[in-house]
Amino acid sequence: MIHTPLTLPCGARIANRLCKAAMTEGLAAPTGEPTQELNQLYGLWSDGGAGLLLSGNVQMDGDHLERPGNVVVDSEPSISMQVALERWAAAGTRAGNHFWAQISHAGRQCQKIVNRHPKAPSAMSAQVAGLEAEGERLGRLLAWQGPAPSGWSTKRWASGQTGGGGGTDRSQAKYALAVGGGEGHG
Repeated sequence: MIHTPLTLPCGARIANRLCKAAMTEGLAAPTGEPTQELNQLYGLWSDGGAGLLLSGNVQMDGDHLERPGNVVVDSEPSISMQVALERWAAAGTRAGNHFWAQISHAGRQCQKIVNRHPKAPSAMSAQVAGLEAEGERLGRLLAWQGPAPSGWSTKRWASGQTGGGGGTDRSQAKYALAVGGGEGHG
């Protein structure tokens, strides 16, 4: 099954069911241009045989990086940027696979060494405890291997919302306990 081609609803045909997930590399030049090191890395991943490679963060705002070393395309690319992007794309597809960019805006996740006053859609500050709680919820959700109880929205559960519209309180509790390890995954 893993070697079976997959045609996506958009029409893209992926040669197999393997995908290299988006990861942060931090290998772009200070200007945000892809470097030879980034090309070498994606060339190796392409040679690895995955049908689809997802890039690390390609930032749409150079003032709001996820980390130093992100690729940045926040204006009409210069000639040197166009050449660098073309070389990166060529390296990332040299084995005939797809290579898709993860377009990003770090918002409030932007590190203070990049921007001391980042902007984001939300007026709320990120709280470390809140981020840990969200990460814990997401981890439980991703570890869950059974179906959600009838009428229960996994999106609402993952975002920490409870009550109205997410199934009965009993089904929510049952799901949360099962995902959290309090009951079996039946």
